[in-house]
Amino acid sequence: MGKPKKYLSLKERKKIVLNDLLESKEKAVKNIPEDAYWIDLMIEHMRLLENEPGYIQELYLQVITRTFGNIFKKSLSNSSADDEYGWAMTQHNEKVQVEFILAGINFQKWLNYGVEERIEAIEYKVSKDKDTRWQVLQFDFDCLLRLSENTPLYGSIRKDCIEIQKKKALIFSGGYVIPQEWSGFIFPKYHLAFKYLKSVKLNGSVEAFDTARNRIKLILDSFSKVPVKKEFMARLWRREPEVDLFQGNSSDCCIAIGEKEKYPAVHLPGVVCRKYPAGILNYLTDLGIQVAEVYDMSSENKPQIGQCWLYVSLDDDGKPILMADSFDLYSKYRASESQLAGIRECMFNFLKKYAAQCGISKIVLGKDGPLVRIKKDHHRMHEIHNDVPVADLMMVNFRMPIEKLGGFFLGRPYFLETRGGMNAYLVAENLPIPPSEKLGVEEAEGMLALMQILRMYKV
Repeated sequence: MGKPKKYLSLKERKKIVLNDLLESKEKAVKNIPEDAYWIDLMIEHMRLLENEPGYIQELYLQVITRTFGNIFKKSLSNSSADDEYGWAMTQHNEKVQVEFILAGINFQKWLNYGVEERIEAIEYKVSKDKDTRWQVLQFDFDCLLRLSENTPLYGSIRKDCIEIQKKKALIFSGGYVIPQEWSGFIFPKYHLAFKYLKSVKLNGSVEAFDTARNRIKLILDSFSKVPVKKEFMARLWRREPEVDLFQGNSSDCCIAIGEKEKYPAVHLPGVVCRKYPAGILNYLTDLGIQVAEVYDMSSENKPQIGQCWLYVSLDDDGKPILMADSFDLYSKYRASESQLAGIRECMFNFLKKYAAQCGISKIVLGKDGPLVRIKKDHHRMHEIHNDVPVADLMMVNFRMPIEKLGGFFLGRPYFLETRGGMNAYLVAENLPIPPSEKLGVEEAEGMLALMQILRMYKV
């Protein structure tokens, strides 16, 4: 596609980009069929944006053309003045860098932190084919009852079998966990009766039915939840639009692209859009925003399963805070408590190390956003949804509304749910900052002076 074309209208450039995407899709169908799906999403998103403000459509075209032209990353921080749009992005990101440095943040670590965080967790999966195994269990009950029919233990065994049948729902759920000393647990009445017979020295003449009872125990065991080891990994995204345009799709959240029914349910103050805000486009082009991704490393394809959207705000004392706007997860990972605990711990551990390396000692997760209009003359605080448990996290209050450090590209606020909010969940505070990451005032001023000199000679 090459560099953006200067003198064509938005409509003309959209037509060119659409044709290029269609050609790319045709090649993908022949060579890499799975890529055709993602290109389809890009094409569909272009259509979905047709009723959105021109600046959103323009930003989408700029991201796509610069990605295909291999100049996207250069545009963010090293564009020349003859590339008008790229130069605007570069100027904005220089402003972000200045404000980060003045706040004492190590901007290079903010951009390039490359350490991954991994953690193992145990997920408990309930086994399948339960109805078939329940039928086998009934057959084995019948066999045991026939074997014991003419013995003193028959009545006790029959009552035990009836009690087990009453626990069908618990057994099917995987919650019927059998202890190591199992005889008195599964067959309590039989256990007491056999113990009594042994005390009166009749046990020698009574069959213990060990084989039949062991078989029943094995079948009941097969209903239990099976422990499966899972490994999760958290890291910073790579800020590569060919992959990261689809961040929202990976977690099935409201900023997914190319999906007609996926759009935010709330209209945030200052975020101009009809349905589909710029969202991921803003996150990609603003170096003041990062995304921390989490992956399921124990699945075959090691998929990305969610993310935290990150930016920096200043607290009431002017100190930087790492803001996690929300924590989104793909739907299939939201059901298991043990999985959620492992995923959250993995991400939070990563954020703590990342923040400390950047020179930030406090991390919060979104709870409330700004006042939003519900209906005429009725407003309420926007409540942020997180896909991980938050009930155990302490809440922190701010005297001033939360705001993004570094401002916004073209002065247009982004879809950040915590912006304008006054409350958040505390993830960590008083993190120890490595001495090497503390930026002194003289060093900060020297870096700013050098940036200004370089900017003067930029062409």
